[in-house]
Order: sequence, then structure tokens, then C-alpha cells
Amino acid sequence: MSTHDRDPTPFTGTDAQRADWNLALGQRIIKRRMRLSLTREDLCDRTGLRRRSLQYVELGQRGVSAYALAALARALECSTDHLVGHTAAPWLNRGKPAGGDPETSTEQRTADTEAQQ
Repeated sequence: MSTHDRDPTPFTGTDAQRADWNLALGQRIIKRRMRLSLTREDLCDRTGLRRRSLQYVELGQRGVSAYALAALARALECSTDHLVGHTAAPWLNRGKPAGGDPETSTEQRTADTEAQQ
């Protein structure tokens, strides 16, 4: 297990609350990954996470460190706030993904292509 696969972040809620939070996080990661047409392996390549670790996170069986959360957000072209459920929009900067300009966003390119058709 690499250092950023572990979940060292203290959680002050109950075990049930933590389990619910982990499950919701995993579901948001899966939804975003599918929206970008990425496989688990693709996401692992982009983040450096091990496939088994990502699988546990997506299934809600494990939380993520701040480092892994940031890596996932970058790879999924969204904000960390979106992944943890603080905002419904994938990014916060007025339509710009966390990584930069919307023209570099896979989602934006897809929307542009659909609009042209």
C-alpha cells in the first residue's frame, strides 16, 4: 500500500456516518469516472492509486487521504468539493474545471461536439 492509499484523516462522526460518507464519495467517483469514459485502470494510471485501493474507495469500503482526494479530483477534472458532495457542479470556477481552462476539459469538449451536431 502506498502512502497516499491510506486513510489517515480523523473522522469525528459515528462509524455509520463514516460508512455513509465513504459510500457517497465512492458513488460520486464512479459517476464522474463513467461520465469521462474512464476505466478503473485509466483512473489508477492518472492518480497513481492501486487498482484494489480504488476499488475499495469506489465501493465505499475505504476512505481517502487528502492527497488521494486531490489526485482523484485532478484526474476526474473536477473539484474536491464536488467529490465530497459540497457542490453539485463538477467545478467551482464559473464553468472551469479545477485543472484549468474549460477547453481542456473532456466534458466540455464532449458538450461542444454535441452542440455542433
